Amino acid sequence: MSGPTYTTREQLRALRPEQLAAAMREGRIDEAAIRAAHVADRAAVKAARLARNGVTLPGTEATEQDTAE
Repeated sequence: MSGPTYTTREQLRALRPEQLAAAMREGRIDEAAIRAAHVADRAAVKAARLARNGVTLPGTEATEQDTAE
């Protein structure tokens, strides 16, 4: 295995098609890390949206900055 292991969607988007194919073929894409980061991003977006609407989820606290957006 040569080259870096890709752990974010941004890293994958920056690759040319032939680089992406090589990374996939060589097993240099950490799909679990990418999936976990995506899930966390979506949860943060959802919490922010709910906070703007006056709803807070258990275990989260809306800050003035979150509600001002």
